[in-house]
Amino acid sequence: KKGVITMPNLATAEAEKLFEGVYRDVNIALANQLAEYCSKIGINYWEARRAANSQPFCNLHYPGTGVGGLCIPVYPKIIIESSKSVGKSLKLLEFSRMINDKMPSLCVSKSIEILKNNGKKYRGTTIAILGLGFRGEVTDKRLSPTYEVVKQFSKYDCTIRVHDPYILEDDELPKSVELSTKLSIVTKDADLVFIATDHKEYAKLTKSSFKNSRKPLLIFDGRNILNKQKFENIQLFTIGTNG
Repeated sequence: KKGVITMPNLATAEAEKLFEGVYRDVNIALANQLAEYCSKIGINYWEARRAANSQPFCNLHYPGTGVGGLCIPVYPKIIIESSKSVGKSLKLLEFSRMINDKMPSLCVSKSIEILKNNGKKYRGTTIAILGLGFRGEVTDKRLSPTYEVVKQFSKYDCTIRVHDPYILEDDELPKSVELSTKLSIVTKDADLVFIATDHKEYAKLTKSSFKNSRKPLLIFDGRNILNKQKFENIQLFTIGTNG
């Protein structure tokens, strides 16, 4: 829409692309930290974000279970490594990368806490993870945070199933992890449903979509994509809230 933008040289043109990815990574890290802060003091990050972004110079991003793909997680590392050759330490970029890399582990820890608080022994429990694509509506699973989510749940000896409406097979998931495009298979007898990717299909889910899951129905919505009104009397937890 902007048309062709002429840059003075190749290095500047390449820097532009990298900087765009760095901007998003840093701002996602900011959102993740503010969301965690909000959950600690008992306010809703999403409501605060909506109001803050009414100011035209504010663009708070979405927090979530992690950052994937071959762009946003990678571009900051290129800049960080390049900066070392000129003796310039970019601590903000390094810290942002660390925050976003830790999000899958943080979200799984919160999910395990939810299981404990509901009297469920997490070892041997069944976890239904929704979404393998690194973001919504894509079949691209490269560097998807879901892989780390699976790894972290595996440390607790959980039975893990993964659902994705667009990905039929995958050779990176452990052989013990079942992947299916059928939600009913993945959520059968699940002790906890973990939303990892913001596929549009998930926004249409209701509590009846999980009628074959165990009771009480426990949901960790790592993308804030579920319609809360369709989950009345259900224990639904979201990043950035105290619920």
